Amino acid sequence: MFVKYTNIFATEFVSSNAHRLRLHSRAKSWSPVTRIEMEAFVAVLLNMGLSVRPTIYRYWSRNSSQFIPWFPRMFNRNRFQAILQFFTWLTQEDYLARANLGITRVLDFNL
Repeated sequence: MFVKYTNIFATEFVSSNAHRLRLHSRAKSWSPVTRIEMEAFVAVLLNMGLSVRPTIYRYWSRNSSQFIPWFPRMFNRNRFQAILQFFTWLTQEDYLARANLGITRVLDFNL
């Protein structure tokens, strides 16, 4: 479900915003996420909760005092941030239906 909706959201976003995207935008170079890649993405998110850093950049920092080699082995930072940008479990229609019910507070974080 995460894979399907993340790919749909990314594709729709890129196609509807193609004229506004910068030349080197992560969105512009989007490639569909796979199930294995999504499992790794969730594992990285969970590990971020175990080893808290002030910014996403710090998880990929090569500073010897803070370096954690596991993160760059799982993803390069740009790919991780691209997946994070489009990560969702809802379609736009699902989101709007829930908005009409007044339950979007948590969902707004994701979309």
